[in-house]
Amino acid sequence: MKFVQFYFKNLSDPLVASKSAVSKPLNYLSRLKRVSRSPPQDISIVKPTRNLFIRLVSLSAITLLGSHSAQAAIRTWDGGGDSTTWSTNNGNPVRSNWDANTAFISGEDAIFAGIVGLSPSIGANSLIAGNITFNNTSGNFTIGGTATLTVNGGIVNNDDGLKTFSVSAITLGASQTWNAGDVTNGRLAFGGTTLNLGASQILTIAGDNNTSISNTINGAGTSGIIKTGSGTFTQSGVGNYTGTTTIKAGTLKLDALGGIASSNIIVGDAGSIGAILDATTKTGNFAVASGQTVRGIGTIQGSTTIQLSGTIAPGNSDAGILNNLGDIALQTGSNLAIELGGTAPGIGGYDQLNVTGSATLGGLLAVSTIGGFTPTFGSLFFVLANDSNDAISGVFSNASVDGSTYTLGGQQFQISYFGNHTGGGAGTFTGGNDVALRVIPEPNAALIGGIGALLLLRRRRNA
Repeated sequence: MKFVQFYFKNLSDPLVASKSAVSKPLNYLSRLKRVSRSPPQDISIVKPTRNLFIRLVSLSAITLLGSHSAQAAIRTWDGGGDSTTWSTNNGNPVRSNWDANTAFISGEDAIFAGIVGLSPSIGANSLIAGNITFNNTSGNFTIGGTATLTVNGGIVNNDDGLKTFSVSAITLGASQTWNAGDVTNGRLAFGGTTLNLGASQILTIAGDNNTSISNTINGAGTSGIIKTGSGTFTQSGVGNYTGTTTIKAGTLKLDALGGIASSNIIVGDAGSIGAILDATTKTGNFAVASGQTVRGIGTIQGSTTIQLSGTIAPGNSDAGILNNLGDIALQTGSNLAIELGGTAPGIGGYDQLNVTGSATLGGLLAVSTIGGFTPTFGSLFFVLANDSNDAISGVFSNASVDGSTYTLGGQQFQISYFGNHTGGGAGTFTGGNDVALRVIPEPNAALIGGIGALLLLRRRRNA
């Protein structure tokens, strides 16, 4: 159920029939005025067969039983209180920091609009807020405290200043968006703050400016992170959530100690532009751990290690090219997963891992076809394209001898660790430093073709 509170002058107001339940048309709501904060009176909205009526009852909230959605009350911070305390000024609400000189009620939306009282504190008592919005005159705010702040709606910075959250922890009350805004230099920073995602909750980091989280991100079930907008999201702590991390646009940067422990990662999905996973400042290589998969059509910046039972898989539901700007190492038991759906690398064709740096191989090469595609005899697939300066080191464990034939995904291929990809679907089987697969006909098909050729030759001789 969703709730919103209305308050009246008194229970004897002629618009309110004391405590006995009465029914009124829905437009009756427009006549109600929120003129005081007590006593509370509830309105329960019911939906009869023809018209939507309201029933006034002596409870404490509006209960929406129809399809209409209620909105939380909106409070504006003016910083005019006796202290910087967010709520009731330590029990003394004589001078509040909120408009109308009244205390903030749990669950309300908060707008920060002034240029005074720039360091609100939630104190030591946990607080629940709806949406938190910083308007374009709010200045550089810092919200602190030693308790947990629960956000039910989202956080938006419409100002060009830095907004810092330094509370003990932030808990999401629902899936939501944190938007660093489209203004110059507008930023959101969560310093020393643990972020808790509920099961199945998704946090979207949006905006054309930067957002940073410097502590652990926890979550269960399918909880995850989506990065949109052209800004950079810097993660300095470890992401322990178990859902998917999706970079649709902009950059997700892993700082020195930043990491994504077990979440599957999509670096650019369908329609993405310029999606980047940046691990260039991370201590050590970016590691794809056991059971973890990194896929997509974007770019990984920095050195990458695919560990035992980890998988790197260019493309998404369609084929695509995944770029790795740095060294890459596929350790024993890791996987490079390649899908073939056409004759050129990229969308509509086949998967390719494009490496700028050294490539060290030691895992499995997993090949499959998509979209009903059937490779034809002699076709070349450059599944790992290496830059011209680095030779490939090592081999795939299930296709370990250069020039030999292996069955991969039900199809026979000859493998070359010295292929030469010249662009698009063009190139040669030898003469370079790329991994190439050449289609070899099935033994039965080759035998049938050979028999056919012999019969044709015999027929010509008899003619």
